[in-house]
Order: sequence, then structure tokens, then C-alpha cells
Amino acid sequence: MKKKMKSLFVGLFSWICVLLVIVGLIKWKTTWLDSDPEKTFKNGSEAYYIDKIAKRLGGETEVRISGGRIDIETDEFAIEVERAEKWKESIGQSLWYALNKNKKPKIILLLRSDEQDYKYVTMLGSTLKANNIEIEVELEYME
Repeated sequence: MKKKMKSLFVGLFSWICVLLVIVGLIKWKTTWLDSDPEKTFKNGSEAYYIDKIAKRLGGETEVRISGGRIDIETDEFAIEVERAEKWKESIGQSLWYALNKNKKPKIILLLRSDEQDYKYVTMLGSTLKANNIEIEVELEYME
């Protein structure tokens, strides 16, 4: 049963990787944390929020695995914390981390308090639903 489940995750992950390449994420770059102070979080970088959330959840941060680092690992979840506009990257990363650690995948999207990030929540949710991908999603509002 475990091998069957792992095989299913590997197949699903492979399919998602192909999808991400088709969409063009390899060339997709973000300018969120550039020199424009309007685009940065008030209290610092993504790492600031990873540490803050990990303390709340009692998780370990920056757990190294083959091909990456899990932002937060708890007893139940491998969690990818990502800025809302980078939601596409969070899907593949969370699935890969969960597969490697035999945990459930989870995405925590970092949202600014205004309404401009809600469109990314909708995009993520509809993509997961349309492809029958089960990933728990949590929203974290920035201070």
C-alpha cells in the first residue's frame, strides 16, 4: 500500500512538473522583494514569516532534503511558505517535500492585507481543484 501511494505521488509530481514547464515557470521570475519598499513586507523577508509560523506550529525550519529545503516540517506536514504571487511554485515544492518525508503537503500563502493578493488564492484553489490535487492551504496575513 505504501509503495502504491508513493508511486501515485511520484506520478502526480511528474505530471505537475510537466504542467509547470508548459506554463513557463522556468522563466518566470518575481520582483516582489526588489528595491521598491511598497513591495516588501513590513517586518522583513519571507524567512521572518517562516520563523514566526514555525514557532506557532512547533515545527522545524529549513529541513534539508534531496533537491531542496522544506520551509517548515511538523509531525504531520511538509510545509511550503510562499508569497501569494508565487503560488505556482508552491504546488510542486510542497508535493516534492511531502513525498520525500512521507508527510502531507501543505502550502501557507503569505498575503498582504489589502485585496490585491486574493486573486492568487483563487488561482491556487481552482488549479488544485481542477487537477484533483489534495494539498492543505492556509493563509497568513502580513502585519
